[in-house]
Amino acid sequence: MIPPNQARFEAQVAKALSTVKTILDNTRAPQLAANVSHSYADKFSLAEYLTNSSIASLLIIFERLGISKEQLKQMKSWSSNRSVTIQFTSLENCKFLRKKEEKVEAPTQHVTEVKSIIGKAKITEKVINTVRTWYWEFDATYELSAYQGNKLDEKIVFDTKNCVTELETSADKTPKPQSRAYDGHNVNVTWLLQQLNDELLPSFKIDRKEVSCRTPRRNEPINRSLLFFASWYNWAEGVKNYFTSNLFNVKATGLD
Repeated sequence: MIPPNQARFEAQVAKALSTVKTILDNTRAPQLAANVSHSYADKFSLAEYLTNSSIASLLIIFERLGISKEQLKQMKSWSSNRSVTIQFTSLENCKFLRKKEEKVEAPTQHVTEVKSIIGKAKITEKVINTVRTWYWEFDATYELSAYQGNKLDEKIVFDTKNCVTELETSADKTPKPQSRAYDGHNVNVTWLLQQLNDELLPSFKIDRKEVSCRTPRRNEPINRSLLFFASWYNWAEGVKNYFTSNLFNVKATGLD
């Protein structure tokens, strides 16, 4: 889990407030909760509000990932009796296409001066190199899906894409493994789905009557929410790193 950074948080809030001031009426002045008079019960309300706001932001991300409202309903239905997992997988292949040889004149020349009884002469020698290039077809197919429990054969596919490009090397050696699969990027989203009401709106609540509820921060609903958001962050970082460190650093054109 990412440790909280108070200074960073306050800087982000200050930047957001600066933007908000250009939108809101001058009579409205949002402030940090610590700077506003409030009751202890307001702390619970704020914890619920911020958690629901975080859930709402993830629903926007779901939409951007290609998850439709109907698919979200299906996932919520699944979460009533089994776990629900979002999965990112990728399969890469690299195969030989062709070899090319060409003669290339070297940039340097050798000049030899020859003397004889009839005078001097210069002989220029050019160096011709044989340049060999191997060409390879690299393709990657990645998929984003969700499944209930262990029913991978009944998964919902949100998005899939295949990209193909050519790579070249100066030696007879594949620039990428002939075949490689990435299938370990999974995140359990059961908790998130269980916080949605029938209209698919965030409905996170803290039961203050529960014995385990100590404070607005120290209670089971908040603990579970923090565990979920930490797991989501780690999953998102793993997927991002796959693209930035593996796929997007392929030195060729054609990858979308």
